[in-house]
Amino acid sequence: MDPQHTSPKAIARDGVTYQQIEFAIWLAQSPTLVRACQLAGVPEQTARRWVTEEPFAAEFARVTQIAESMAMAH
Repeated sequence: MDPQHTSPKAIARDGVTYQQIEFAIWLAQSPTLVRACQLAGVPEQTARRWVTEEPFAAEFARVTQIAESMAMAH
């Protein structure tokens, strides 16, 4: 499937949507959940639900690990 034509709500992997992956990236870079919501265009109530769900938590852990590795490389 062409990534440019993929719905943000489509499952990317392990039960996590493309939208959730994007939000996880913003969350890893933002000082607050509210700011990450603003940047990703995700309602705060939705984000608060996502962070309690295991598939999202695992994805956020992956994203955070990648961000930390990249920071250490610089």
